[in-house]
Amino acid sequence: MSIAGFGVGTNLTEIAERFVRETAADTVMIAGRYSLLDRRAEHSLLPLCHERGVRVQVAGVLNSGLLADPKVGAPFNYHPAPDWILGVARRMAAACQDHGVSLRAAALQFPTRHAAVTAVVVGPGSEATVRDTVAQMNVTIPDDLWDDLDSLVPDQNRLP
Repeated sequence: MSIAGFGVGTNLTEIAERFVRETAADTVMIAGRYSLLDRRAEHSLLPLCHERGVRVQVAGVLNSGLLADPKVGAPFNYHPAPDWILGVARRMAAACQDHGVSLRAAALQFPTRHAAVTAVVVGPGSEATVRDTVAQMNVTIPDDLWDDLDSLVPDQNRLP
């Protein structure tokens, strides 16, 4: 048996970057670090992968559920979202609503905007969620909504 390819999966951008720099990896899965809220992979990991031809799979695009339903107690990175992050997610949801788009659709499609991203990985727990995910991926997102959402991105240094 031979290995046709290999990579790394992590939610730590520094680990993924090191792996890309020090190995001949052809795939990286980054979880929760390239989303509407958390853009930590955007500034160095994704450009590095693009430059080296490393395919990127993005997981955790709903940030543990906050971007599916930004309600009090919703999780962000597996813990209850701090009030300030909840506020940002709610402002993003309102911007989406103003454009007739669900926050889920924008969150699921966001990573596909980067040239290095070859797949968005979701973990649906039911057939209904699979159907909803497919429907959300087929929603047309207006360019001006992306601009509105980009203007709401929180300070990445404050993220837990």
